[in-house]
Amino acid sequence: MLINFSVENYLSFRNAVTFSMLAANSVKEHTGCDGCEYKNTIEIPSIKASLLKFASIYGANGAGKSNLIKSLLDFKRAVLGSLQNDQIFESMSRKVFQFDIESLSKPSAFEITFLANGDCYRYGFEILNGIVESEWLFKRPKDSSMESYCFTREKDKAKINRIKFKGASSLVEKTRKNALFLSTCAQFNVREAIIVKDWVKTKLSILSCSGEYPISFPSQSEELSSIVSFIRSIDSNIKGISVKESPIQIPSDIPDELKEFLEKLIDSNKKAGQKNVKIFSVHDRYQCGEKVGECEMPFDLESEGTRKLLSLSGPILSTLKGGGVLLIDEFGASLHTKLCIELVKLYQLARNNTAQMIVSTHDTNLLNKDLLRRDQIWFAEKDSYGITDLYSLVEYKINQATSVRNDASYSKNYLLGRYGAIPYFGDIDKFYSDFLKDEQ
Repeated sequence: MLINFSVENYLSFRNAVTFSMLAANSVKEHTGCDGCEYKNTIEIPSIKASLLKFASIYGANGAGKSNLIKSLLDFKRAVLGSLQNDQIFESMSRKVFQFDIESLSKPSAFEITFLANGDCYRYGFEILNGIVESEWLFKRPKDSSMESYCFTREKDKAKINRIKFKGASSLVEKTRKNALFLSTCAQFNVREAIIVKDWVKTKLSILSCSGEYPISFPSQSEELSSIVSFIRSIDSNIKGISVKESPIQIPSDIPDELKEFLEKLIDSNKKAGQKNVKIFSVHDRYQCGEKVGECEMPFDLESEGTRKLLSLSGPILSTLKGGGVLLIDEFGASLHTKLCIELVKLYQLARNNTAQMIVSTHDTNLLNKDLLRRDQIWFAEKDSYGITDLYSLVEYKINQATSVRNDASYSKNYLLGRYGAIPYFGDIDKFYSDFLKDEQ
């Protein structure tokens, strides 16, 4: 489970910001003892705290809420790919905060804290000009209140805890300056490094892309059946989902060298278990109002909302079943607000106490005290220098003095600008007046 994630000097985050899934002790609503039908928190005895099952991030367009998810996505790509891709940190280093001269020469920093097998891990690194400046891993066992280091690294030097991080001492010199020591250790079967890397790979799912999210299907029929049942519970017109393998046709009128390259690529994908498939939705077919059979329709002819729901269904059900963190950018796009509310409730009601969902969204109908706690509502706001700040509703002070009450109308107050993080339109009346003059 995710506890928190911090990022500094990356994209629009010039200063260090921390997004936390720790439940605030001052918030008492939705704890399972106030008559609510669901409990929004999970008690974690090993850290003597509770974690949130769901959190939402609001903000104006361009305020930086999506940048938090993009930062986590780049963090994940670095952990999983820095050994194979020696350009990954070169690319990330170009994303330092651009609007401040001093920031251009400072490192970008990332740190994540999470639970795996009941133990608490804190891992992070700093990069500058494509090079790893520093890196660290700390662990707090579930039966201990003390955190101890596994390793700390400064450029090409590392301090290794030989008891907590066995087998890593000889791997420092094998680590490139533009690769993570953690990834090197995982490759050489250092146990704690494998645990961290596997958690990032399998328990941190991120859907951060414009337009439609990619659709991926499980290979096991029972999992596909769950997806079909999920889709049917939302859209009763869809009776089933059909997935068919579609062979790739190579044009005959292309150069032989290109044809040979494509044939090798297709063969390589087959050996890796990758298939080219087409998805169809199954509908009833009628004649004179009477059902006469079924028909299959290419799924790309379904509505955008239905396609979006299908793309979300796999990751949602996988997380609910096996645990993990699902982050979704632009959560409400193309989905009805009542559907969004029900998807949130799925996580609040989840029996699997290790499932979490984090979304960026503009859907203010989720800003409901009957659905969310104040510490589940976050805001991203950009100042006049282009710097994004990140804060939760429970932290926010009205007029820098008064905390937000738990019986407040969150949605109404947010749209009125009482919590910040809303668009500023400037003198839009003047623009409209000038525009009309130009038209005339």
